Amino acid sequence: MSVTIQDILTLPALTGARLLTNTSGANRVVTSISVLEYASPTPVQRKLLTPFILKATN
Repeated sequence: MSVTIQDILTLPALTGARLLTNTSGANRVVTSISVLEYASPTPVQRKLLTPFILKATN
């Protein structure tokens, strides 16, 4: 089973995330992911992580 970017965007954790590509990019299959989590983000990390934007790359 393949998972597309559009499938990922329907996850509750990504509510409000934006896709920075044309609509055909949403049909791309996800081949890998990276997750960053900060329990206590510093002011700089908070500024960088807000707002969260999901970006498709080649």
